[in-house]
Amino acid sequence: MTNSNDSMICLSNISRRFGSVYAVENVSLDVPRGATLGLLGMNGAGKSTTLRILMGLLKPHAGSVTIDDKDVVADGAELRTRIGYVPERPTAYSWMTVGEVMMFCKRLQPHWHDQTADEMLKSFRLDAGKRISALSKGMATKLHLLLALSHRPTTLILDEPLSGLDPVVRDEFLEGALAATCERDCTVVLSSHQVDDVQRLADRVAIMHEGQMLLDGGTESMLERAARLRLALENNDVVIPSLPGLIRNFREHRSCTLTVKRCTDEILADIRSTAGIISVERIRLSLADLFKDIVLGIEQHQPTTASISGKV
Repeated sequence: MTNSNDSMICLSNISRRFGSVYAVENVSLDVPRGATLGLLGMNGAGKSTTLRILMGLLKPHAGSVTIDDKDVVADGAELRTRIGYVPERPTAYSWMTVGEVMMFCKRLQPHWHDQTADEMLKSFRLDAGKRISALSKGMATKLHLLLALSHRPTTLILDEPLSGLDPVVRDEFLEGALAATCERDCTVVLSSHQVDDVQRLADRVAIMHEGQMLLDGGTESMLERAARLRLALENNDVVIPSLPGLIRNFREHRSCTLTVKRCTDEILADIRSTAGIISVERIRLSLADLFKDIVLGIEQHQPTTASISGKV
């Protein structure tokens, strides 16, 4: 995969192992400039490792990563002045007050913007005089979003930022992130295993499992092309044809439900012409349905990871 003028982030065949175990393996991903990508996967899918590589905090053992046509290893120091990052487990200097840590970050960040920082401080109802050690988890997470956005980054990376937060704080965080990206045409990568958060914020989705990239593409186009097919069968001995891009095959008494990543006219014709199939009902999937069927299909070893990977 090669970068282009329309791409802000490009991961090309990256792999990273810990000992003999691959956390990510041969992962490629392209994020257009100004897009918001939701990186979905269960815990242990490789999302955090991928984002740490993207930040230059981990070096890949193979492959390359560029942001805005700059290599994250060779040009990492420069890039990090233009990237906002909220890690999975935010940490700050607990003995400092909110105001002190803001001043500390301002001295380190050449592009710090006072007005943006002050507006977010007020919007998030953060007390500049309060010690970080006394903040609730929700307020600490909002502080880290403030620190990530106060230099008006061109790229924002959010690693499971909403885990364990109550609904009100989740909404405030998402609204703050969404407002910032809309105002400044910021490119965003949000990792999560919560589908609703991703669907609310992202216009593109990538799905990872066990260190591999299974699907990526525009959210709407992905959901328009994928489908769940409910088949009524004459009997339980009907042989279902082999289908390209099969995600899940669930059979019960005289019926079968298939999930495919790309439902074409050819696939429908092939199914309808199969002896013993009485009827076929096509059902549109939600993003939550698609993600669930991918996970369940893999757990059932139907299909293999390789058979569903690729762009949609």
